[in-house]
Amino acid sequence: MDGIEIRGLVKEYPRSRDLLHLLRHPLRHRPVTALDGIDLTIPRGGIYALLGPNAAGKTTLLKILGGLLLPNAGTIRIDGDDLTGDAKTIRERVGLIVCDERSFYWRLTAKENLRFFATLYGFRGSDRDAQVMRCLTDAGIEDQAGTQFMRLSTGMRQRLAVARGLLLDPSILLMDEATRSLDPESRSRIHSLVTGLIERDPDRIILYSTHDLAEAELISGHVIVIRGGKIATEQQLGANEMVGHTGGGRTYRIVTTPEISPEDIEDVAGASLVHTQDGSATVRVSSLTVFDDLVGHLRSRGLRLVEAAPERSSLMDLYMASMGEPQQEQP
Repeated sequence: MDGIEIRGLVKEYPRSRDLLHLLRHPLRHRPVTALDGIDLTIPRGGIYALLGPNAAGKTTLLKILGGLLLPNAGTIRIDGDDLTGDAKTIRERVGLIVCDERSFYWRLTAKENLRFFATLYGFRGSDRDAQVMRCLTDAGIEDQAGTQFMRLSTGMRQRLAVARGLLLDPSILLMDEATRSLDPESRSRIHSLVTGLIERDPDRIILYSTHDLAEAELISGHVIVIRGGKIATEQQLGANEMVGHTGGGRTYRIVTTPEISPEDIEDVAGASLVHTQDGSATVRVSSLTVFDDLVGHLRSRGLRLVEAAPERSSLMDLYMASMGEPQQEQP
């Protein structure tokens, strides 16, 4: 099959032991199991949100799929090819974005850092420089190309990590909390970049790890929840909450004075009216940027925003149920 097929994936780490325990039980080795028999199939074409609590195994799974770690057991097939243990080939096909400052050279500029990694990937001369600038532009930091890494803000460093992950223009892209600590504008830029990559190549796979359920809703309609090293649930949410693999959205209940009308919404791209009831309107937006555009548009038409609250999310219900904690109804 085309895409990613994982069967029986296991990853264990040695358990750290203090000196006293080591002296008393020198032969007792109880490893920590990070992944415990993962079975997962990800077809080509779409954005998949990878959710789960801390220490669930999300980062370990991404690092194995990105060729940075080897599993203890199990198989990984990409487009039908068994690449288990073949880290070199995996890295040629898969781009991994991990926002880790230690992997960059602090005294080099953003552009020099990318040139270094592009050289390692086999780029040379003008092709290398053109690809570096293209990736810096895609990540929205072309104006910081000449800034030393040590002088970049946290958000700029994370966007540089995204730019590095795009150097090979991979057909499979793994993103590990790419918007962590970013301001809303930077987060929106990354979201637009992610959805744009799918629009440019509909067969691309983007596996997007995040702790933010709202973010998962905005960019994806297919969620994978991992808990305790196992897949807790995998589901395409209903059309009433999300649309397709390649992009989600979020529904808001909006109250304005005077009351909102369909004509007030139809001119905003990415926004649609679901229904009106008791003086309020239920509106679906495709991104936070579209929501901001909608609010600005309403104000320009003379409407005053009284209330804007997100509707109850089926993703929250699904996530809490997968954690064994059913979501309580809000009063």
